[in-house]
Amino acid sequence: MYEENKNHTVKELKKYSKIIVQKEILNWKSPKRGIYGIFIDDKCIYIGKSQNIYQRMFGNDGHITTLLKLSHWIDILNTAFITNIEIEFKILKEIPYNFDDGTEFAYNKDLNNLALEELLMIKKYQDIGQCVYQKPEGRHISYEEWLIVAK
Repeated sequence: MYEENKNHTVKELKKYSKIIVQKEILNWKSPKRGIYGIFIDDKCIYIGKSQNIYQRMFGNDGHITTLLKLSHWIDILNTAFITNIEIEFKILKEIPYNFDDGTEFAYNKDLNNLALEELLMIKKYQDIGQCVYQKPEGRHISYEEWLIVAK
């Protein structure tokens, strides 16, 4: 028997024809792991990685959940949503788990591989002038500090 997805955000999403979500992302019973992208008018806005892309989109602080509340941290996404511009969410690359021998080293290697794939994808899009809102993970200097030390 078919079990219906009871996630409120997924149900709410059906009201908005300009938010396009790749069907593989919507597979909540078998969520994908890998690199995803958010696009406005076919231009990359943001790239991320996740162990569970479905949850990253539809969880409490997920991209689509916050977008529908107009509280996404990337303002251009909120603006696109308000002005009914097409926003697309898609998986750019599935990254299966690589358990190797099951050691902590294999675990670290697997997580680093996921992070590397994300960075490579970000670089690919930034090299063509897209994904300009993307910042690196972790602590980084402010834009103002960077202007001073980069000169």
